[in-house]
Amino acid sequence: RLIEATGCTVLLVGLDFTVEAALTAAPFGYSRQQLVGGSLLRILHPDEQVAFVQTVQALVAAAAGLEDVSQSTLRATHRILLPAPAGVGGGVGGGGGGVAMRASAVDTAISMVQCPGQPPR
Repeated sequence: RLIEATGCTVLLVGLDFTVEAALTAAPFGYSRQQLVGGSLLRILHPDEQVAFVQTVQALVAAAAGLEDVSQSTLRATHRILLPAPAGVGGGVGGGGGGVAMRASAVDTAISMVQCPGQPPR
């Protein structure tokens, strides 16, 4: 609850951008079920997707030569698509399957994590 009270969202995302776990109850206004198993790119603003992918690829490339990938972290400011509150229209397309969306800027810390016996993610 402390993480949610600070407005933080924690997602575990694979190198293929598949959301593997959501550690907060309603990340970015979506339910965990809406995100887990799907692509993180689905909720990124369409204009931000290429730059975001390139940023993550650069982080992965930089971490490839490190013994401890947990030291590989970067911050990125980008836009995501949030479900618009009920009754609010005029949103941005792309993320909600008919649901009105609105763009919002987020400041993201992206960290490489490697669990024992598993590849980095």
